Amino acid sequence: MLQFPATMRQFPATPILPTTTLLPVVAVPQEEEMLLSMAESDLEEKLNDIRKAHSNLMIIGKAGFGVRRRR
Repeated sequence: MLQFPATMRQFPATPILPTTTLLPVVAVPQEEEMLLSMAESDLEEKLNDIRKAHSNLMIIGKAGFGVRRRR
């Protein structure tokens, strides 16, 4: 087997395609963005209400759970 065979063909490199032709950008209507932002703000309000409710709960059990004592 020859290191550089005389019959070796040189193929041109493949052209580089821009990403815009590969992955088209889908335009999101402004109304849909508005609906998504409203739903997100509603979710944030619900999560804040849950956090406030959980902060008032009394914790029952060992106070120092996970803390090792030295003897």
